[in-house]
Amino acid sequence: MICRFLHLIVFFNFPCFMVSIEGAMKLYASKSEITQFNQSRLDAFTDGGVQNALLRAVDVQSQGQILSLVTVNWELTRADSSLERAWRHYYTILAGTPYPTIVISAFQLGS
Repeated sequence: MICRFLHLIVFFNFPCFMVSIEGAMKLYASKSEITQFNQSRLDAFTDGGVQNALLRAVDVQSQGQILSLVTVNWELTRADSSLERAWRHYYTILAGTPYPTIVISAFQLGS
C-alpha cells in the first residue's frame, strides 16, 4: 500500500538536502520537517486516487566505501492499475549503523 511510502522517513539523515523536479534545493533539518513533506505528498497521491507505490527499477552505484547513489523508478497506480504518476528518485546514501541514511534526495520526472 501507499502508506509504506512514509516509512522511508526513518532512512533520512538530518540535515538532508532535497532537490525538486524544478531544481529547487531545500534543507530539511528535522524529522518533523521531512514527515510534513512526505505527508503532503501522500495526501496529494491519495487525492489523485493512488492505491499502490511500485518500485519499477532500482540501481545502486558505489561511490566508495561509505557512499552510494541509489536510483529508484517509482510508479504510483490507481485501483484499476492505471498510472497516476511516475518519477525517478536519486538517493545519496551514507553507510551507517544500524542502517544506511539518505543525505541527499533528488527527483526527475518520468521513469
